[in-house]
Amino acid sequence: MVRPTKGKSEKKKVIQSTNINLNENVKIKEPLKQDKAELYLKIAGTMFIAIDSAGKVTLANDKASEILGLPVDEIVGKDWFDNFIPERLRADVKAVSKKILDGDLQPVSSFENPVLRSDGEERLICWESTHLRDDASNIIGTLSSGMDITERKKAEELQRVLLDIANSINTCEKLDDIYPIIHSNLSRILETTNFFIAFYNKDSHTLSFPYYVDEQDEYEVVSAEKTNSHYIIRTGEALLADREVFADLNSRGEIVTREELGRPLIWLGAPLKLGDEVFGVVAVQSYTNPKAYNENDKEILQLVSHQIANAIVEVKAEEALKESEEKYRTLIQNTPEIVQSVALDGKFLFVNKTWHDLLGYSEEELKRLTLFDIIHPDSLEHCSQLFNEAISGNLLTQIGAKFKTKYGSTIYVEGNAVPHYLEGRLIGTLGFFLDITKRKKAEDAIIESEQKFRQLAENIDHVFWLTDWKNKKLLYVSPAYEKVFGKSIESIYEDRLSWKTVVHPDDLEMVEKTFEEHADIGEYFEIDYRIICNGTVKWIHEFAFPVKDENGEINRFINVAEDITVRKHHEVEIENLNSFLLVIRNLNQAIVRLDDFDRLLDEACKVMLEIRGYIDVSIAFYDPLKDAIVPRAHLGEHKPASWVYTPETGGDAPSCVKKAIAKRYALILDPGQCHDCAFCRHDSEHQSIIVPMLNQDGESMGVIIACIESDQYIHRVEVPLFEEIAGDLVFAYNKITADNELLHLTENLQELVDEKTGELEVVHTSLMKQERLAVLGQMAASVSHELRNPLTVINSVSYYLKTKFPDMDEKTFKMLDLLESEVERSDRIIGNMLGFSKQKPNILEDVDMNTIVSQFFSRTERIPGNVKVDLKLHKIVPVIQADVEKLNQVLGNLISNACHAMSLDGGTLTVTTGINDNFVNLSVKDTGQGMSEEIQSRIFEPLFSTKTTGFGLGLPIVKTLVKDHGGEIKVKSKEGKGTEFIIRLPVEGRSA
Repeated sequence: MVRPTKGKSEKKKVIQSTNINLNENVKIKEPLKQDKAELYLKIAGTMFIAIDSAGKVTLANDKASEILGLPVDEIVGKDWFDNFIPERLRADVKAVSKKILDGDLQPVSSFENPVLRSDGEERLICWESTHLRDDASNIIGTLSSGMDITERKKAEELQRVLLDIANSINTCEKLDDIYPIIHSNLSRILETTNFFIAFYNKDSHTLSFPYYVDEQDEYEVVSAEKTNSHYIIRTGEALLADREVFADLNSRGEIVTREELGRPLIWLGAPLKLGDEVFGVVAVQSYTNPKAYNENDKEILQLVSHQIANAIVEVKAEEALKESEEKYRTLIQNTPEIVQSVALDGKFLFVNKTWHDLLGYSEEELKRLTLFDIIHPDSLEHCSQLFNEAISGNLLTQIGAKFKTKYGSTIYVEGNAVPHYLEGRLIGTLGFFLDITKRKKAEDAIIESEQKFRQLAENIDHVFWLTDWKNKKLLYVSPAYEKVFGKSIESIYEDRLSWKTVVHPDDLEMVEKTFEEHADIGEYFEIDYRIICNGTVKWIHEFAFPVKDENGEINRFINVAEDITVRKHHEVEIENLNSFLLVIRNLNQAIVRLDDFDRLLDEACKVMLEIRGYIDVSIAFYDPLKDAIVPRAHLGEHKPASWVYTPETGGDAPSCVKKAIAKRYALILDPGQCHDCAFCRHDSEHQSIIVPMLNQDGESMGVIIACIESDQYIHRVEVPLFEEIAGDLVFAYNKITADNELLHLTENLQELVDEKTGELEVVHTSLMKQERLAVLGQMAASVSHELRNPLTVINSVSYYLKTKFPDMDEKTFKMLDLLESEVERSDRIIGNMLGFSKQKPNILEDVDMNTIVSQFFSRTERIPGNVKVDLKLHKIVPVIQADVEKLNQVLGNLISNACHAMSLDGGTLTVTTGINDNFVNLSVKDTGQGMSEEIQSRIFEPLFSTKTTGFGLGLPIVKTLVKDHGGEIKVKSKEGKGTEFIIRLPVEGRSA
């Protein structure tokens, strides 16, 4: 507790001490027992410590107890050095104390030494010391009084730290240079082994760490949520937290401690503020000493944080100012605006880079120019007047003018001009102008575009209307509205939702729901619905889309409505046609399957009701002997007795039925068309068709009568299909009748029956094929005429829309692609039907089968992704004479069927070429589902198909084309094992 000091002479030790006469009082305890001494020690504002020669404490007062944090009786008797001197100083203090007790050194007054409290905290003490002597004046110990100057020293050091941080601002230009200085200065008054500065980003709710030093943690940009730092940012107050405080804050959900990292034993942080707003945190922490910081340190850090915040804000401001100045210089030179400073005499004082780039003059040329040299003659008078106003001190805005460039071209400019002052003296004008040449041209183009738009909108059949989205006000509706919706334009301007009054009642709820879910919230939508216009039902296709401003907000909404009634009718016709073709296919299967004619008639009625959708079908045969219409089959709503009459009943057949039989052609009757018969009066709400059944001689054998739903109609394209059914039924009647006659003769004329049966079967098969092909030819011609023209128009419209609107949205473009794809598919179907009914002559040329196969796979895109292709082409295949187009058609149909057979589970498609005898072989093999023997026997029959789509013409066409080349086709197949088609073509070829 004592230190030697040196006076003016280095050789002579100066001793500052107070000696106690032990002769008067040998033992220290005896005088202290006196009341005055005890009272003084008790109330003294300094601590008293007496130490004997062994270093043991022999006396301590209440102040010593307060400073050391122990009761007096726990201080007395303990080794002073081992218990109350910090370990780092212990050896040195012991050595000095020993010299003092040995008399080698004299006690020194007013020196500073730290002491160690019982809780581990160090306190700095200013000591006064003296020797303790016995009666013989021997040194037996020391007596020291000490004053706690810890806080005073910290305050002094704090002032110096604050001053040094403030001075650092003047010496550092960058924040990155200031952070280490702050850290170094703060370490003089706090434990800063683990230290960081964090900035808070309010927008992203994150913390960034421009500076940190830590023994265990690495810092990066992190979420601020539930962190110690965000607690300070939110409360605006410093936080001192040990493990107990952490636990409390965690339990209250204020913070969440990251358990994966080393948790500090104590953490201290203070806010960095700019005014009342906290923009960051400065913090220290300790992983080893739970008593590293206290409330005094908290106050110190909070005080220092103000100085740190000021330093950061000031340097940031200087950095921002320098950056702003640099940006300003860069902005002026690189701004898209023309910046020019013009003297009072019109000469240029300064122009920026944009001025040079746009007008084309160099710096040298600029020196010889005046403002009026670059102004276009059209603007010269106007600009001269404005220049005089500007140099008179007036501020001019929204100036519009034309400048001429060095090369004679004209640019349009718009901007402002202000008086230019230097040190309070007007020296000219300063102008800022934008090149608006493109905008002017765009405005001209917009005006022209608006004129074109109005011409287009007012001359197309589509209804186009434009709505102010924010105000829900109709801005424009095209004249086609009156034609399509049957209402006046004035009515929709008065009430923009008045168009709903003509929406079909059955569709109104669906329309309102669609608009509510899409249009009312500004989403793109498409919808088909019906309207009733002047008593006529129309189909409308409407699509709508929002138009957004530069901020991404909807300001306009565009609706386009199109009358698609004709298209809907065509779609219904195509759907009905497909249904009818399926009826014919099923009926033909029934003809082959059934040998009971009445059951066959019932089956015919059933398939027409279930597949085509008629509500009533009746079949009756004419008995010429009785001159009566005899009903044979009926299915549906009506009873035959309500319309079929015989002479026996006293009545007569309906005139429309008799007319169809007599005229031998089909009749399509509108509701109530035939007023003179009970049948038509009974069916006054339904459209009907009556088709005669004609035998080979053209005589009527009976009629087929069918009725359709009241909201549907029968198209004339169905007539030849109905006639096909009638012909099939006549054929079936003749076949079954003949079969029954043959069966009746079998007992006595077996050989004759066998012979006649064979002849009849050949005749029947040929007749059935001829009749089917004839009807199919008629149907194909009708379908081609009725469908190919509108398909061509649809395809042309799609091409026009793509060309006219190249910037259409992706969804619309894909829809047009889909439309063209479906048109192409429909055209192929029509082509197959025409191709089967009427084959073109072969165009022969030298053909290499390997080349045909290779080129086909190089250009096809119809192979599914789950099908593997294996080409096994013979190295040398002879050239044959063949029609390339037809061979490609054969190969395409076979490969399409193979891929369809493997569509579910995938597989391998193997195409092989070779030569055998004088034939070139082509094999197409798949690993698909295979075919039964029954199906194999019928695959080349027209209109037979196992698919849910198509007409069963693919393989019959293939067989026809192969035979037309003098070749042959065979099939090998097993159910579950796959199918192989083998084609053999003669090397010499065959002419068409």
